[in-house]
Amino acid sequence: GLLMNNIIGIGSNHANGISVYDANENILVIGNKFERSSLTLSNCSNLTIYNNILDSKGGGYTLSDWGKIGKNVYIFNNIIIGTNNNLSINAISPTTTSKNNIIGGGSTINRSHNIYIARAWSQTPGGGWSLEEGEIVADGTTVYGPAYTVDDIFQDISESYKLKENSIAIDSGTNIIDELPD
Repeated sequence: GLLMNNIIGIGSNHANGISVYDANENILVIGNKFERSSLTLSNCSNLTIYNNILDSKGGGYTLSDWGKIGKNVYIFNNIIIGTNNNLSINAISPTTTSKNNIIGGGSTINRSHNIYIARAWSQTPGGGWSLEEGEIVADGTTVYGPAYTVDDIFQDISESYKLKENSIAIDSGTNIIDELPD
């Protein structure tokens, strides 16, 4: 597994902080911090991405699915933010599940209890996108409910990723213990 790493400043065209490619299976990506870097997936299965901070700090995609993703790909309890195009998570595989994440735009098909601090161009009612169970939009608009913002979540997102004492993220998730690998 990829555990407890700091991946900083590794990113450009075809250069990713970490790539999980070529029929990799049974991979854990846990407790890592990506800054100005990305995590890219292709042709892998049985992958759990859990409790990471992924912040591209104004770069391109932060977490990307480049195709051929197999079964059992889980994205749980992460902060996935910071793109220049409001598409921090680009996961199109119908077998990817995301829960309890704070996302700067983009989403997966199977999802619940995520908080979106930005939305991609397609994440609108007119684009056919809607919130799933327990999800919150915190991009300052009232399209999907109260006008929450990132200030309702973090103490200071530019310096740390600590939640405020009264953050809307506290207790807004769902129990995923039965979905984590042994």
